[in-house]
Amino acid sequence: MRSLISRYFTSDSGTGCHLYDSNAILFKALEAREDAAIRCIQTKVGGYVLKNSMFSALEETEKPELINDATMLLLQKIQSGEYIFQGHDPATFAIETARRMLPNLLRKQKKNGHTDLDSLHHLPDVDILAYYDQKEREEEMAKNLSKLSENCERLIRLKYFDGWKDEEIIQQKLTQYTTVGTLKVKRSECMKKLASIVGSKSK
Repeated sequence: MRSLISRYFTSDSGTGCHLYDSNAILFKALEAREDAAIRCIQTKVGGYVLKNSMFSALEETEKPELINDATMLLLQKIQSGEYIFQGHDPATFAIETARRMLPNLLRKQKKNGHTDLDSLHHLPDVDILAYYDQKEREEEMAKNLSKLSENCERLIRLKYFDGWKDEEIIQQKLTQYTTVGTLKVKRSECMKKLASIVGSKSK
């Protein structure tokens, strides 16, 4: 984790930020999910997190997660159209998101006996709570999927996580199946196995 943290700094050199001459160009690049634009946002957020004393209580291993979560929420807001570009640096939104995410992470540390939160009285906003709820559900589902065969995990991910249509899966030869019918039958079998795994955990 330390090597990951060390690459977040304020200089634009090697961060991807030098590719974008204006905030508008950076925003368009983020809309297109360009790797360099995402790296630029992570660098700016990371530089702020590392320099600002309010994050000093956060464990070093949690900082990369905070940086990535704040960046991911920005990308989600851009994709959904909830983030409207008004000329400002998009990193400003991600940095503010990181500030709001901090209490949630510190509370998690407190549960593990790592830090004191007596001075923190505000709660994260609704968007951040929803983000963490979604992330927790996705992590739990990933654990359940990992208990299936590689083939079953792939069939379920293609349909329900990656959004591929059955016809596209067949046309692109993304699986071993050659007809939509056989694909659906096998995926149905896999879904039953997944339901059994989820059901056994709830008992």
